[in-house]
Amino acid sequence: MFKMEVEARVKVDSLEEVKEKLVGLGAEFYKEKNQVDSIFKKKGDELKPQGPGDFILRIRESDKNFLTFKALTETTGAWVEHETEVQNAEEMNEILVKSGFSKALTMTKKRLCGALDDFELCLDDIKELGTFIE
Repeated sequence: MFKMEVEARVKVDSLEEVKEKLVGLGAEFYKEKNQVDSIFKKKGDELKPQGPGDFILRIRESDKNFLTFKALTETTGAWVEHETEVQNAEEMNEILVKSGFSKALTMTKKRLCGALDDFELCLDDIKELGTFIE
């Protein structure tokens, strides 16, 4: 599936306060889940700053597992994204490593998803990084 994703992630002090304000504006929250995101880059490029055209591969483990290709565009915060469900995240990890990719980062998060008008909202508590709205 192809989509263009434009996202902004902002660090917040209190997810409960943000949620309360958003609900007051009409937001509805409908799904809480735990996610583990493993980010892969080409071996040797793990610390290289990313620019337009650069990409990452992500394995997301949650209630379902997904492999996602995300490439930066010329627009700040905008990604070209392709995603497909995978049956076995551990095997996908091995395939990527054996194909010349290296795991650059793993993020563990508790995520509450919702919507306000046409916008998807995510309230994230990311292990070792803190709390964010996306």
